[in-house]
Amino acid sequence: MKVCRIWIVFSAVILCSSPRACFAQSQEEPVSIKEAVATETPHEIHYRWMQILDRLEPYRPTRDVKASLDLSGSSTMLDLGKTWLNGITKFHPNLSFTAKLLESEDALIAFEKNPKLVAGITRLLSESDLQRLQKAGCKEPAALIIGFEGLAVFVHESNKLSSLTQDQLKSLYVAGEGGLPRIRDWSDLIPGTSEGVVEPRSEIHLYERDTNSGTQSFLKTILFSGADLAKPYAICATNTEIVDTVARDPQGIGIADLNSTLPGVKKVPLVVHGHAVDANETNVVEGRYPLVRPLFLLFDRSETKSDDGAREAICRFVLSKEGQKTLMSSGFFPVEPAVAADQLQVVFGGQVR
Repeated sequence: MKVCRIWIVFSAVILCSSPRACFAQSQEEPVSIKEAVATETPHEIHYRWMQILDRLEPYRPTRDVKASLDLSGSSTMLDLGKTWLNGITKFHPNLSFTAKLLESEDALIAFEKNPKLVAGITRLLSESDLQRLQKAGCKEPAALIIGFEGLAVFVHESNKLSSLTQDQLKSLYVAGEGGLPRIRDWSDLIPGTSEGVVEPRSEIHLYERDTNSGTQSFLKTILFSGADLAKPYAICATNTEIVDTVARDPQGIGIADLNSTLPGVKKVPLVVHGHAVDANETNVVEGRYPLVRPLFLLFDRSETKSDDGAREAICRFVLSKEGQKTLMSSGFFPVEPAVAADQLQVVFGGQVR
């Protein structure tokens, strides 16, 4: 998958995408990317996935692992994690887990207090985060990229909005006067109309996740360079709830998982280099679509000395052919095989024995 990448090494391997850098600065009238790029068929997309899977190493442990681990993480990560755990216990029946649902920020705080945890988070870790963890007693914090999630801007299916530029998205989500969005009415956002979407002066209903969620942290830290986010119309507990709420509100807008398929909504193309790029699998894989965030598995590497190989087994399984197939089946995007191998080599060295 072609994504904008930055490597940071600080007792861990971190790989991140930079959607803000991919956004066009031009305010020219957008041209649909479809005019220049043919849309792939489901069969062609499936073939791409199979090519990636063929280059991934299968999971081949040579001994059993006997351990019990505590996991914590966001709803996105725990739902995916449960599927992974069902897979790995087929190889290691004596490996057991307890899981606790926490938003990404809360999972990070829990890990800071208890470095024996394995945390799944959906926001980028900074060098200051890792330094903070070390000061709290985590001797060797390690964060591995285990997949990617595409995000999309959703509006009601009746909405006339055809695309969003970076500046428009920033005006919707970054706090203006009084902490409110800088654009508050649909008639100020949709060209060629002074009547808004529902009625004259139709208020924009901005639906967001809790401030401790990985989604909000991604928007604030990566997409909007640390700017304070605007006060939402309402807060939703999950990305699915955002899409469901927007589907019932003609004035609603929200950012959620790109692969959400609830009826009553549509995904808004984002303007990149003057082109309106649709939120779909093909554009994510080709690196044209900017809203893609990494998924991390965070643990203390020093704990691997006394866990009977449990953390290494989890990481190798998740980044194996079997683990990445599960990831793709759940609607996420895989790690490049070379990147998966590099991360495992840096953190663990040779294959677990």
